Amino acid sequence: MILARDETTLKTVFAGIAADRDDEIFIAGQIDSDRIVCWSYPQTVHPSKNGPVDSGRVYVVFENGGPQDHPVVGWDLDFDADPRGVFSDRAGAESFAAKIADSVLSVHIWEVEIGWFDRRLVTERGV
Repeated sequence: MILARDETTLKTVFAGIAADRDDEIFIAGQIDSDRIVCWSYPQTVHPSKNGPVDSGRVYVVFENGGPQDHPVVGWDLDFDADPRGVFSDRAGAESFAAKIADSVLSVHIWEVEIGWFDRRLVTERGV
């Protein structure tokens, strides 16, 4: 997992999912700037217990932040998204989200392909 921080506001956002170190370097290279700094945030992918694994994609459960289809980059939101788990199937992500839902402000599940990064951050970079 790649996170990005706006050095002006110190807000942090989810920037992407990398399969390996080469992906991490590529994604960070697309986003890093004088204002935006990326770093790796290692996460274990929780394997499927009940159903088929969606090859090539993962489901990330966030506490706070915004839904995946939110029209603006996450640091424009009131609360930074806190990654709570990465799952190989939607059922596992939904089960975990349900367990934590009562103890947090909001829970969101993002479905992302391995190698995905938030291209809005490239625009924010000013390139």
